[in-house]
Amino acid sequence: MSDYDHAHKARLDTDSTDSVGWPTMPSRPSSADTGPLSGRAWYREFREPVLTAAVYNLEQTIGN
Repeated sequence: MSDYDHAHKARLDTDSTDSVGWPTMPSRPSSADTGPLSGRAWYREFREPVLTAAVYNLEQTIGN
């Protein structure tokens, strides 16, 4: 095994691998991955559910 393999195996053997999460994920997909979906398309897709949830939360807050 090379030094790199030993270091990689030692890292995998530690308990800290359970905490690997979002920081290891890319912050946003590259344009090649998104295809026809743009930021505007995502906004249109989720605008209605987000506004519905916001109105519901406001109604719950005001009602109490």
